[in-house]
Amino acid sequence: MFNNDVKRKLREHTAELHVLHQLLGRIDQDMLTVQVDGNFTISAANQGFAKALGYTPDRLSGFPLSSIAAFDSKGMPWFHGLKTTLLRFESMTNEYHFIRADNTIACLKLFWFPVQAENGGLSHIQCYGHDVTKSAESAAENEALIDALFRSTAVIQFNLDGTVITANQQFLQAMGYTLAQVANRSHRMFCHAGDAESPQYTAFWKKLNQGEYVEGRFRRMDSRGKEIWLQATYNPVHDSAGRLYKVVKFASVVTRQVARETEVREAAVVAYNISRQTDVSAERGASVVQQTVHTMDNIAQQVQSAKCNQPLKVLARSANNLC
Repeated sequence: MFNNDVKRKLREHTAELHVLHQLLGRIDQDMLTVQVDGNFTISAANQGFAKALGYTPDRLSGFPLSSIAAFDSKGMPWFHGLKTTLLRFESMTNEYHFIRADNTIACLKLFWFPVQAENGGLSHIQCYGHDVTKSAESAAENEALIDALFRSTAVIQFNLDGTVITANQQFLQAMGYTLAQVANRSHRMFCHAGDAESPQYTAFWKKLNQGEYVEGRFRRMDSRGKEIWLQATYNPVHDSAGRLYKVVKFASVVTRQVARETEVREAAVVAYNISRQTDVSAERGASVVQQTVHTMDNIAQQVQSAKCNQPLKVLARSANNLC
């Protein structure tokens, strides 16, 4: 009976061990793994971890973790904080930067946890993770682009009902408001009353709520009631689940440009009218000239006719005298 219990437990433990071996095998195959001792020296690394840093597993073995740890923005190696946490037998997860063999930087999303020995001390520290360098670089680039855009462009964000969420300093300066004056207010506050009550305005927000991008030149009013023209894009924004939840507007003030264009357009109209008047005057002048020429021709013909008839009249008088 005792032997049967032992055999049963042995079978159970063997089955559990088999499952654990499969699990560890899959983890080692699909994830980056590295093991360090209490001095934070690498004792083992799988092919994935070594490849992410441009090494072989054998080459990494014996490396102090500090030798491949990149420095964070504060100028202190991140592994100091990591070491303090893990030696308290607390697990830790984050994105960490390492120096590759070619001196470029790798970003790894890692989960660290300390393994306790039978005597209660630290056996080793096990780590699992993924290489997220490409996504981290892409995120950093996108963040830099967004920061540059926010620094150089007037930006305001709206809820889908048109109420203001926030606005950057460029927008607030252009419109003459503070953030407190516009937050939670309707977009209509920036519009002419006639524009805000128009069917086009209703269609405008309907389009945005359907997730459609809107671009154009828009007439707006600043805090003093002065007309401001903005060249702007209204961009519907979706969350990670694909749900539309806000609208971000990027704008540039083009009031002066619009004024210049208006002046040029008005000058063109004036020039056109003058040209038309000149054409009419020219047509009238040509008509007068033609009439004058026609009159002169008639006079010339009459004079010529009179000259031709004069000898005939003299001969007629002579004939009468003879009679």
